[in-house]
Order: sequence, then C-alpha cells, then structure tokens
Amino acid sequence: MQKEKIPKAFIVIKPEEFNKIIKSSPRNVNSYNKVHIFGDIHGCYNPLKEYFNDNDIKEDELYIFTGDYFDRGLENIEVYQFIKNNIEKNNFIFLTGNHEHRLYKYACDEEYKLDYDLKKTIEEIDGKISKSEIRGLVKGLSQIANIEFCGKHYIITHGGIPYFPEKSLDFYSTNSFIYGIDKYDIDIDKVYNEFMIKQKEKTYQVHGHRNYYGIEY
Repeated sequence: MQKEKIPKAFIVIKPEEFNKIIKSSPRNVNSYNKVHIFGDIHGCYNPLKEYFNDNDIKEDELYIFTGDYFDRGLENIEVYQFIKNNIEKNNFIFLTGNHEHRLYKYACDEEYKLDYDLKKTIEEIDGKISKSEIRGLVKGLSQIANIEFCGKHYIITHGGIPYFPEKSLDFYSTNSFIYGIDKYDIDIDKVYNEFMIKQKEKTYQVHGHRNYYGIEY
C-alpha cells in the first residue's frame, strides 16, 4: 500500500469527509403517478396475476416488491418468470427477502437450511431453472427502497427495522434489511413508531416478512 500508487478508478477522501460522501438521500419518485407496494408472494402467482388483470402495468407508475417470492406456494416457476420479465424495467423494484437469501445459498452449493418449503421449491424448479439463473436473479435484487413521494419519505425493506439512522443507511447491515431486527414476536412497527414520534422529520416504514399479530390491512 505504501509503495504502490492508488489506481485512477478509486477516489481518495479524507476521514473528515467520509460522512458527507457516504450519504443516502431518498430517491425522488414524484415523476410517477402512483406507487404500488406488494408484500410477500411466496410462490403464489395467481393472486399477482389477478391484480394485474384488473390493473394494467403502466410506465408512469412504480411497482415495489418487498421480497420472499419463493417457497410455500405451488407456482414458483411462474413467479420466477414474472420477476425475470420485469426486473430490468425502470419502474420495477424487487427487494431481497430471507427466502431468496437461502435459495441463493442453495444455488451456490453453500450450506443452507432445508425445510419442507424450500425442499418443495427445489423439486419444482429442478431441471427447469438452473442454479446460475437463480444466482443471476438474486444478484439483481435490491436491499431497500429509500424513496420520497408526494412530500413524504418512505423506507421499504423486507424485514423491517426499529429506527431510521441519523447516519447513512450504509451503516445498517444487509441482514438487518433482509431478516429484520429481533424475533418475530417483537412488534417492530410499535418500536419504530415510538422512535419516529420523537423525530422532527418523519420517515414512514413499509415492510414484509412478519405479521405476527395477524393485523388485517
């Protein structure tokens, strides 16, 4: 490090400049007329299909999916194809869920927890979707959607977080966004709301993954 010159591809910053440069500002999406947010699909393509049969996909509307696209349902291949057909579109954001995380481990031949749900998914896609295709799809997923829409700031993740940090979101671990914080029986929305009450600038959280208390929306 002392002898070699720093490659031109890298930008040198001073320690005191770090917090100013590593800053996560929300993406302004006011150019869209509407924002659609979808919770966990879990291999159930038909409800998704029914929604889009009644609501045509429009280029001037934004579609955000909170993750957990596979396992539990019987239409994992159809869900995979839907993501593949739309992931490159500018008005689609697909976030990573914990089920994609472990499916990725399977596709990388790493150690993973094989329960009944994942076993059924693997049996369904075996010979139809290659491991390299799975790896490519999961790599294309996002961790969070940090957006500003109609004058409000939203943080959208799969797992749900307990507070919005004063520093950049880059200081949060990836697992925090994917798995959330703490156990399922912790009311993460209550924790987050109690934190946000004290904040002057409000950030609204939307997440999937957990609905331990069976709240109907």
